[in-house]
Amino acid sequence: MSKIEDSLYENVNVLGPHQVKSVGDWLEGLGLEQYDNSFVANGFDDIDFLGGNVLEDQDLVTIGISSQTHREKILDATKMLSVIEPMGDDNQPPSVEDWLAFIRLSEYCDTFKKNGFNSIEDVRKVWVVQLTTVLGVSSLGHRKRILASLGERPDERGVKDSKTEWNLSPLSETFPPPASVLDVDMYTDYRGVKSNVKEDEQTEKQQAHHLKQYKSNKEKKIVKEGAEISRGFSIRPPHLAQEKSTVKQWRHNPETLIKGCCNYTSQYLGSMLVEKLNGVDSTRQAIAKMKNSTNSIAKTPTIQLSISYKGVKFIDAESKNVICEHEVGNIFCACQDTSCLNFFAYITKDLQTGKHYCHVFSVNSVDLAREVILTLGEAFEVAFQMTMKDRELKAAHKFETKLGGSTSDLGSDSYTSPDDTST
Repeated sequence: MSKIEDSLYENVNVLGPHQVKSVGDWLEGLGLEQYDNSFVANGFDDIDFLGGNVLEDQDLVTIGISSQTHREKILDATKMLSVIEPMGDDNQPPSVEDWLAFIRLSEYCDTFKKNGFNSIEDVRKVWVVQLTTVLGVSSLGHRKRILASLGERPDERGVKDSKTEWNLSPLSETFPPPASVLDVDMYTDYRGVKSNVKEDEQTEKQQAHHLKQYKSNKEKKIVKEGAEISRGFSIRPPHLAQEKSTVKQWRHNPETLIKGCCNYTSQYLGSMLVEKLNGVDSTRQAIAKMKNSTNSIAKTPTIQLSISYKGVKFIDAESKNVICEHEVGNIFCACQDTSCLNFFAYITKDLQTGKHYCHVFSVNSVDLAREVILTLGEAFEVAFQMTMKDRELKAAHKFETKLGGSTSDLGSDSYTSPDDTST
């Protein structure tokens, strides 16, 4: 376990059970840390979204946990976690962007918009088959999180014939009935049907009240779950954390990188040995060489980059297996290419050989590449601030211990360190 991981784990022990944790820390507390990669690779990557019926026994079997004892232990522990508050008629988020941000899946925002899910009313009609085949949400955990946040909806009751029993639980992986049955419009939310008459003042007031109530519930939830962060944890904005940065705001709430992770689909061009380390110039030289040696980006493997304050994991897009991982303290010189800005890379050091390697990636757009680099920068800053916070807590705890054990006169103007006191 890295020093930064040690710092957080000790931090948890000092401040008690309500301290912010990641999925890895939670599993380690259960003595089941060997399943961390399986959880993250399958989208069960945020501790705030494992409670309730999001994580079920069949899900654990699906992600490769064969031990029934371990599954039971995990499921028992999820009963102590917070439950996702599903949206309803009286607490609908104002927009698709707000909803996805609230469940920490903003990476799907463009996908929802491109496929016509432009409003909450549209989103509330989504079904599991659409999540997989239309929206491309391949991570089981992300699908379960989305469906849990949508809650029970009338259209989920579906239509059954007299001979077939269909499992239409909103969190079920069972697909809806065959095409012949789907001719019936299952996705119509009749609660949202309105007359053609212009909405009166009373209706507008009700809608304003619902929006206000949603925001209030959202703020209460954030305050409740992120209390430890808000009371003593903050990070510097990009332009203060990094000298050359002109960006003044990070893309994510720090809590996202602590409790969960940010996932980005990219092509991995590979890695190459860095003979002489010369800052970001070495990174950009490696990008240029890897581009020239790669005949077709389409032939390179597609992976999911999973970024948290602990570091980066490479997850195979098809098998969902974690290929490798780099600790945040071993990642440096991250930057974009100068000519093709959708290419980016970073350098790591092989701890066994002492050699440096540059890992090169490409994504579909320049903006996405910038976001990945910015998210890496934020992960560095969060890890740094958590380490500093941990040192402060240790120093305070040590001081309190010494003060409590001191037999000197508390009214004296001088203070003698116990280190200088004879035993």
